[in-house]
Amino acid sequence: MTLLLLPSLRLCPGARVVSVSSIMHTVGTLDLGDPAYARRPFTATGAYAASKLAGVAFSKELERRLEAGGVDVRVLSVHPGNVVTGVVRTLPSAVQLMYRVVFGTLLLSPEEGARSSVFCAGAASAAAAPRPGPYFDSTCALAPHAPAADLVGQQLWEYTLSTLQLDERDLALTGAK
Repeated sequence: MTLLLLPSLRLCPGARVVSVSSIMHTVGTLDLGDPAYARRPFTATGAYAASKLAGVAFSKELERRLEAGGVDVRVLSVHPGNVVTGVVRTLPSAVQLMYRVVFGTLLLSPEEGARSSVFCAGAASAAAAPRPGPYFDSTCALAPHAPAADLVGQQLWEYTLSTLQLDERDLALTGAK
């Protein structure tokens, strides 16, 4: 979707793309030879961590390419924190109540969890962060991203374009309008 929005985004100087990730990206691994876990064991946690690593890696690679093309669009990744959500909404009422009571005191509220995303979308200091693709934590501070995000970015980019049958020449990756 981000790639399809690029023509519009590059018309707005200082536009931003905010990718919501997770600290779990730091334990993720990508296997682009088996992205659907057809030949390797599937675990929900492993798949989640891999998807978050892919998001951070893709964001960094996209911003690297946009910057090289002279396009003034920032691409930032953010960990919103551990947030009380509706994840248990399909479980029995007693479990939902326990979740809200117990975790409601330990985890961030949805409003608190939105803080870092709103910061990345609007704060001047977020836009001034070092390139490419900075990663922010739930306190709105720059945080280290997984080194793997730097290692797999180009390979993930090529995989994505191939999977979506996109030609890079058709994307709005340069400043020319």
